[in-house]
Amino acid sequence: MISKIITTSILASNIIFLGILFLYFFDKDIRNKIIFYINTYILHLIVLITGGSVVGSLIYSNILNFSPCVLCWYQRIVIYPQFIISIMALKKNDKNIVNYLLTFSIIGFLISLYQWLSNFTGKSLLPCTASGGECSRIYVIDYGYITIPFMALSVFIYLTFISLIYLKNKNNLDSDMKV
Repeated sequence: MISKIITTSILASNIIFLGILFLYFFDKDIRNKIIFYINTYILHLIVLITGGSVVGSLIYSNILNFSPCVLCWYQRIVIYPQFIISIMALKKNDKNIVNYLLTFSIIGFLISLYQWLSNFTGKSLLPCTASGGECSRIYVIDYGYITIPFMALSVFIYLTFISLIYLKNKNNLDSDMKV
C-alpha cells in the first residue's frame, strides 16, 4: 500500500514534469513564468524534492525492509547531503549553492540511469548489478516502468532540470515578469 502511494506519486510527478517540459519548450510566455518560478523558489524546490527522496528511501529500507544495494547506497550518498545542504542554504537564502548541488545531481542521475537500464537489459559492467547481486533485484515495478532506481532517476532529472534552468537564467530575468 505504501509502495503504491509512492509509485503513484512518481507517476503523477512524471506526468507533471513532462507537461512542464513541453510547455517550457513550446510556449514562450509559460516558459518565462516557469523560469521566474524556478528562480524565485529554487531552494524550496530542492528541499522539497530531496526531502521526498530521503523520506522515500528510508521508507523502503526501514519500513518495507528492502535492503539497499551498493548502487542504491551510492545514490543515497549524493542525495542525502543535498537535502541537508539545501536546508541550510534555504535558511540563509544562499542560492549560490545550486552550482555545487548540480554536480551531485548529475552523478546521481548517471548512477540511477545505469542501474535502471541494467535492471531491464540484464547486462552490467559492474559485478553487482544484473548478475545475481542485490542490485539486480527488482523490489518494485509499477505502471510497467517505475522501479526504485527509476524513482531515483526521476528525482535526479528534476533536480538537474531546475538547477540548469536556474543557472542559465539567474541573471536574465525581466524585472516585469510576474507569475
